[in-house]
Amino acid sequence: MYKTIWYVTELETHTTKKVIYYHFGKEPKFPTSYMKEDIAYEIEMCFNLALLNTPKIFFKCLIKKVVDK
Repeated sequence: MYKTIWYVTELETHTTKKVIYYHFGKEPKFPTSYMKEDIAYEIEMCFNLALLNTPKIFFKCLIKKVVDK
């Protein structure tokens, strides 16, 4: 299980958000459900971290895939 953090900036408004994505695969793919149509984004991956295999983290990967801050 992995935790990937991206910084997403909307180019029009210059607002930056931190998107945390929990996933099972080694190669992170940015969740396209996060993006809206007709808005330009700059997406920068901060890091991809392997997590310890605990039941709490396992259920977080299953249930809470994307956290937006």
